[in-house]
Amino acid sequence: MAGDQYDRLGGETGGDGGARLGNLAQFRGAAGDDFLGGPRVRELEDAWARQVGLQYAVAFNSRTSGLQACIGAVRVEPGDELTVPSLSMSASVTYVVMNGGFPVFADVESDSLCVDPEVVEAPTISRPRAIVVVHLFGRPAAMDRLMTIAT
Repeated sequence: MAGDQYDRLGGETGGDGGARLGNLAQFRGAAGDDFLGGPRVRELEDAWARQVGLQYAVAFNSRTSGLQACIGAVRVEPGDELTVPSLSMSASVTYVVMNGGFPVFADVESDSLCVDPEVVEAPTISRPRAIVVVHLFGRPAAMDRLMTIAT
């Protein structure tokens, strides 16, 4: 295609420089007005916060980035135990360990493949600092039960 239809990163652009292939963020790797994703990302965050009844929402570029922020937000200290599902990607454990925590694996439910609240609640698992929940393959974890256990 013609050179002016594509920006330097290979994405199709319109005359105003805005992405046309569904790119939400405008961030190009340098601090500036678009460092936090640009106005479309901020609009998404505001709309999501309103939708779920919260004051703020933060969009991340990946589950891994979001998980890193969540583990940091609970202020994991060296030696803290966090319950993690036994079936998940490596980041579910990596960020626990990177923050000095100790992962305690919990089996998953056979129907949802998400962490099993019965196992988390079992006396063989100590009271964790946090429960890392992964909604796997489009199947939600039993959040009501897990939230009850966590509080």
